[in-house]
Amino acid sequence: MSQNEVITSAKKVINDSADSVWARLRKLDGVEAFLPEVVGKSWIVDNQAPGVGTKRSCTLHNMSEEGHATAEEVIAFDDTNRSYSYKIEEGSMPVKNMVNTFSVKDLGYKKCELSWEATMASFIENPQMSEIDFRQFVKSNGEMLMANFSKLHNNA
Repeated sequence: MSQNEVITSAKKVINDSADSVWARLRKLDGVEAFLPEVVGKSWIVDNQAPGVGTKRSCTLHNMSEEGHATAEEVIAFDDTNRSYSYKIEEGSMPVKNMVNTFSVKDLGYKKCELSWEATMASFIENPQMSEIDFRQFVKSNGEMLMANFSKLHNNA
């Protein structure tokens, strides 16, 4: 299997401890709290504990008139290094093998750096969205996610 291509990535310094930020991020659900513009609701399937194999579903706004759900699976999870990766298994994303990775780096003095990266194997041509538009969509969602997550912690 070939390596995925990075679509976009983002980093944000957060004025809170790495442990505090990781405690919120590692829960895996509640994505709507830091990406309300896109996600209507997220939940862990069958109330699984966070870890490799955990499945999450998210309903998305504006994907269709009825809304749309994605199915995601955690493929890497590391409490020690405060990181996890998940792949999008089902949904309307026009890509093959999309993987998102979050990590939290301790900067000391109650500060940390939150990192996010989105990768894909390839874009699937479709009449609804060009590859350029899709890349911009993912990039803008990453920027919103970082800004909103930072606000949640900097104002906590």
